[in-house]
This record gives sequence, structure tokens and C-alpha cells, in this order.
Amino acid sequence: MIAWIKSYGALLKRSLVAIFGLGMFAFGYHVRDLRADRDTAVVTANQATAVVVQQEAHAEQTQANAAAGAQDAQDLHDQTADRKTDFQIIYRDVVKYVEAKPAPAVCDLDAVGLRKWNAANAGKPDTARQPDATR
Repeated sequence: MIAWIKSYGALLKRSLVAIFGLGMFAFGYHVRDLRADRDTAVVTANQATAVVVQQEAHAEQTQANAAAGAQDAQDLHDQTADRKTDFQIIYRDVVKYVEAKPAPAVCDLDAVGLRKWNAANAGKPDTARQPDATR
């Protein structure tokens, strides 16, 4: 039996080397697949991290916008309150002045002039125009 192994020894060695080589070749593909899977997992994790970061930035921006909107609303409320106070003071002073110095209700404007005056103060276009009688 040893003689048989000796006669086929060189063939057996070559076969073992070939089998080992094929095994290493297949193992290389397996390692390559493992690396590809790992790289895919890394890319997926990076994308998930980017999405989370983007969502956090969006939430922070939304919160900042809400705070700015609330501040603008408060400023507008304060301005409105200040205007009301100013108007009340002016109205009170006008009433005191009119009561202290009554003047006769005299208007030097004719009817057309008064309509134009009222229209201008109301912010309306001059609708009180009369056609010229001289034309």
C-alpha cells in the first residue's frame, strides 16, 4: 500500500495543491462578499446618520422660526398697545384744548372743496370732481 502511495505521491501532492488553491480562490470570493456587505452596511449607516442630522437641523430651524414668529407677534402687540396709548393721550389733549378754546364752526370751503378734503383724508381718489362749466 505504501508503494501505491509512493507511485501516486506526486499526483497526490499536485491534487492537494490544486484543491488548496481552489479553496483559497473560493475563500477570496467569500472575503470579497463579506467586505462588500460591510461596505454596504457602512454606507447605509452613514445615510441614516445624515438623515438624522438633517432632521435635527430642520427641527432646530423650525424651533428658531417659531421663536422668531412669537417675538414678532409680541412686538406687534406692544406696538399696537403703544399706539392705543398715544392715541388716547392725543384724544384727551384735543378734547381739553377744544373745551378750553371753543371756536365757531366756520368752514371757508365750498361744498366741492369740502368733498375733496374729506376724500383726500379718507385716502380715496378724488371722486368729487365736477365738470367744468366753462368748457
